[in-house]
Amino acid sequence: MRSPFVAFLIVAGVLLGPPPAEAQYAQGWQASIERWLYGLESRTATAACIDRLKNRAITFIGIAEDEPRIGSGRRRDLNSLIVDAIPGKYTPRLGRAYRQMVEGILPQRAGAVGSAEALQNFFGSDMFLTVEPERRLPEILRLYLGLTILDPETGQICATETGPTLTLDLNRLGTAELADTFSSREFYDVDGALREASLKAIARLQQHQLLKDPTVPLAYRVTADADGADCRLSDSIDDTFNSAYTELSGDRQRRINETIGATSWPLLRRLPPENAAAAQPPIEGVFLQIDVAPAPDDRLGAGEDGTTNSAVLKLDVSVQHSNGANVGRYGYRVVVPRSEVANCLPKLAEAVVAPEPLPEEIVPPVPEPDPAAACAAGLDAARAGGSVAMIRAFVAANSACAEERRLADLLLDSIAASCAAEADTLSPAQATARLDVCLAEFSGSVRHEIGLKAARDRATLRERSAAAEAERQKREAALRDQLEADYRARLEEIESRLERERREREAAEIRAAEARAEAERQAAEARAEADHRADEARAEAERRAAEARANASRGSSIADDLRRCVVADPSPTPLNVRASPGNTGKVIGTLKDGHVVFVLREYPGGKPWAYVADTVGGGTRELGWVYRPYIRC
Repeated sequence: MRSPFVAFLIVAGVLLGPPPAEAQYAQGWQASIERWLYGLESRTATAACIDRLKNRAITFIGIAEDEPRIGSGRRRDLNSLIVDAIPGKYTPRLGRAYRQMVEGILPQRAGAVGSAEALQNFFGSDMFLTVEPERRLPEILRLYLGLTILDPETGQICATETGPTLTLDLNRLGTAELADTFSSREFYDVDGALREASLKAIARLQQHQLLKDPTVPLAYRVTADADGADCRLSDSIDDTFNSAYTELSGDRQRRINETIGATSWPLLRRLPPENAAAAQPPIEGVFLQIDVAPAPDDRLGAGEDGTTNSAVLKLDVSVQHSNGANVGRYGYRVVVPRSEVANCLPKLAEAVVAPEPLPEEIVPPVPEPDPAAACAAGLDAARAGGSVAMIRAFVAANSACAEERRLADLLLDSIAASCAAEADTLSPAQATARLDVCLAEFSGSVRHEIGLKAARDRATLRERSAAAEAERQKREAALRDQLEADYRARLEEIESRLERERREREAAEIRAAEARAEAERQAAEARAEADHRADEARAEAERRAAEARANASRGSSIADDLRRCVVADPSPTPLNVRASPGNTGKVIGTLKDGHVVFVLREYPGGKPWAYVADTVGGGTRELGWVYRPYIRC
């Protein structure tokens, strides 16, 4: 009872214990990526670019598919770890691309506008997280992270940010070491190993610009040391290589090539084995030699059992040019389940029995003609005919020529693809006519008709787009004419209004001139009237002066007859002159002490009031009643 319980506790302790060192190491640099992405919005310029984005979708362009320094299995692991480190506030997407495109937007390099627009059109995003690996030591890998933000309105690069440098110890991370030699360890199937080797080889050919001429085929040969009756390893490798080549030269890569200006891909051509009875055709262009064989027992690694459940294969891909240049060599050890290659492993050495000598009279039979040579000749004849019908007839009539039929199918695929590509460069009407001819040639081949009909649909769409564009231009022209007519009418209205205002202004100026003339006339009349009044005033003044002089002469005689008195008021106030005698009379003036007056009459009845006058301007002026005691006569 105690033993099962103890075992349960041990298992629970293992499951609930701390995470292994590899997980902790990976979580450490994942946290650095997350912190960096969270801190981007603290930068003003970067935050402004992020605010302009329509969504927060961030496309992580992982390690390039044609990166020769990192294996495909390790590439997938590292890409997944980085994607998992993207914060939840963003919507992560994992995009696959090639170095030609990725290098155009790396923040640590000069950004290429064309590559940025190509990425935006291809992935449909405006924010890209990029990574660039650098190899220093076999077990140390440095990844340079960067963020590129595009302006959704213009497609130009809005901001670039260089992220942290991730220094990865692959041994601590729990992945295989980094190498491209036979000492490397790639733990995936044969298809994956060959796909990676093929992608590396073809990418290296493209890097050396050896695939420029699409008329020169890319020749290759697949050999397997243990290719017995029940072992079809070379055929499997051949299918995988075709798949890898198609992945690079398919529609997806074609669109990338058209955007960034890469060359087209040549026709893929498989060469027969070296020991084949057929004549060896000359190798033109680039030649790939793909060899696969079981690895010796001494190449098994620790923990690998080559005799029970697993087997180790040696995969060697060498690339040569027809000019003799050796482009590259890629080797891999592939650990696969033994059941997959059971018939391809070397058998135990058996006792060698010496063959009995043939009797002299027995003549060995004459070998029959090799059917492979007839198949190759038939294919060459069909190809020399230059028509699709002859090649299709060869495929239909030679069911036993598997290799030649496959080459013929590839040739038909190339012709159909060329027809579709040519149609894309023609006008819609010409493209439709050309595709109708191609569809007639490939009638009955559903695989080819799909691509050709798609090209015809594109031509129809281009024709409809052209018609829609013409209709749009027609509407724009009509709208432009209408706008011009409205503009002319508006201009005429404005001109007539300005002319009316000009006439009104001239009339107003005339009226103003007349008003000024009338004002001047009235002013002249007023001046004349004023002068006349002044003359009259002067005459009146002269008359009055004469009268005053006459009155003065007359007043002096009157004053001589009146009593002359002087005001002698003892109080400090002036003497009041009243309109009527008595203190209740209205005061109509005052006289200062010493003023000379004349008493015209006394108030009767003995009241002390006198009516006085004085002389002004030679005449006599009546003043009023004053209190009699305040004057001295």
